[in-house]
This record gives sequence, C-alpha cells and structure tokens, in this order.
Amino acid sequence: MLWQNFQTGVRSPSTVLKRARDLQQFISWCTSKDKQWWPIAEKDLLDFLSSCEAEGRSKFIGKNLVHAIKFFKFVMGGNIEVEEIDAGTNDSR
Repeated sequence: MLWQNFQTGVRSPSTVLKRARDLQQFISWCTSKDKQWWPIAEKDLLDFLSSCEAEGRSKFIGKNLVHAIKFFKFVMGGNIEVEEIDAGTNDSR
C-alpha cells in the first residue's frame, strides 16, 4: 500500500478527501446556479468567492480551490489546463 501511495503521489487519505471536498464545494455551487464548473469562468469563480465571503466562510477557500484543481490534474491525472485558473496567483506551496 505504501509503495502504491508513493507511485500515485498520494501521501495521505485526508489530503485526497480535503481536495475532493474543496472541488466539490465549487461544483455544487455551480450546479445550484445552473452554471458549468469547467472551464472555469473568471466571473463564476469571483461570484463563488463572493458568495462564500457573504456566508462567512474561510478566506482561504479560493487558494484551497486552486490547490484542489492542481491536485486533480497532477495527482489524479485530470485533463485540465491549470494555467487557465492559476494566472496571477502567488502560490507559495
């Protein structure tokens, strides 16, 4: 199991769950607004973040979403262009 985790880049099951939950929040929000979640439209992303802020949710939700999308692409092999959502972000991790 450890070797299999090393090969796929999955170091912790809790990381997989966190990234999935972060992405699912955005997908659920888009679905509730009759919007497509991919490709991510800048306006939809900003509306999602504004909605989260109005609800008093974490200020890190945008950064967490970027991490989730990168995880989906690089660890899980998702066919997405990270550059489309990562333009202009300063990511220290």
